Amino acid sequence: MKVTRRSFIHYTASLSVSAAALTTVGVMGQPIAAKKDNVLFIAIDDLNDWIGALGAHPQAKTPNIDRLFHRSTAFTNAHCQVPVCGPSRTALLTGMSPTTTGLYTNKELGIKPG
Repeated sequence: MKVTRRSFIHYTASLSVSAAALTTVGVMGQPIAAKKDNVLFIAIDDLNDWIGALGAHPQAKTPNIDRLFHRSTAFTNAHCQVPVCGPSRTALLTGMSPTTTGLYTNKELGIKPG
């Protein structure tokens, strides 16, 4: 059987409509409640490892961050696209690399030093 572009598109469209219908309607036509994810995204600049959960500095007392750390998923080996705050935040929040945005320093964002 030869598969043409038209038949392939028709077949995949039919499958996606069927899948969408099955995921929104359960047994006996009752709607299925959508599962809501519980996500909290925290991005912090210049945070070092002086919190208790990461070995802490002897003088650092961070009970709230430690409690959050132990209840969460922590990425302890993360890297940034650019070692400058503005372009790094831009890359993180837009998902675009500095080669795409053209932002490599704070100067392009109009951020003055100091």
